[in-house]
Amino acid sequence: MNSKNDLELANRVISEFVDEIIHAHPKEIEFIILTGSISRGDFVLGEGDFDLSIIMKKDEDVAKIKENAQRIFLKLDKRYKTRFVEADEKAKKHRLFSIFHKNQKNEYIAIRGPTKLKPTSIFQRIFSFLDHLVGYEISRIRHASISGKIVYGRYIIPDLIRYRSKLHPFRKLFTYDFFISIITSFLVFVSPDRALKRAFRCIIMAFEDVIIANEYHPVAMKTFNLRMKFDKVKKEWPYLDKIVFCIMAPYHIFFHNYKNTFSK
Repeated sequence: MNSKNDLELANRVISEFVDEIIHAHPKEIEFIILTGSISRGDFVLGEGDFDLSIIMKKDEDVAKIKENAQRIFLKLDKRYKTRFVEADEKAKKHRLFSIFHKNQKNEYIAIRGPTKLKPTSIFQRIFSFLDHLVGYEISRIRHASISGKIVYGRYIIPDLIRYRSKLHPFRKLFTYDFFISIITSFLVFVSPDRALKRAFRCIIMAFEDVIIANEYHPVAMKTFNLRMKFDKVKKEWPYLDKIVFCIMAPYHIFFHNYKNTFSK
């Protein structure tokens, strides 16, 4: 199956998931937002995961909706063989989906979903630890404000953009993607293919504003295209090229963040 067909299949699952969860909870859900590789258009079967976030009108409804969302998700993933679960298990992520709620400041904060997949390697433990250390939740809100698509309910993208605009410059400059890319530049010496895939992902997420706007940027466009044919790239690229790319990734991300933070 090619990437276009992969994306069409993923969107079909998203559509059916939304229809079923709304049918089950017509009064509890305020909105549902799609983010990640499906919304950007770089979804690959068996690699991309299920980045769909739900916000409820009342926080006490979270547990009930989580249970139904989990059931619907697993049923559709099995029916259409979209391999979302496989992708999550590969990455050892802590969620099948994420749910947003409002904190006391009326800001949208991500809550982890019900799946608790314990990291089993040093590589996975490092990224799991960094999730909590360098603002994973802020990163999700940033990406949602750039590439998020509202698939149900109130259009909240302007709220997320306002939240992002109020962040301290430090948070805009030293992003989650930047820190992950630094770790990746060291881990490439241990696991080059896995590090290369992570470096591709970091750059795509850091340059998401350019990709979504369909603006030409050599680093962003090259990385996006390489990511779409990763299986071929990891076999053809020599070890040294993988090292160089991973080492350069933090520099590309930092200067892009610097431009966006201080040039606007």
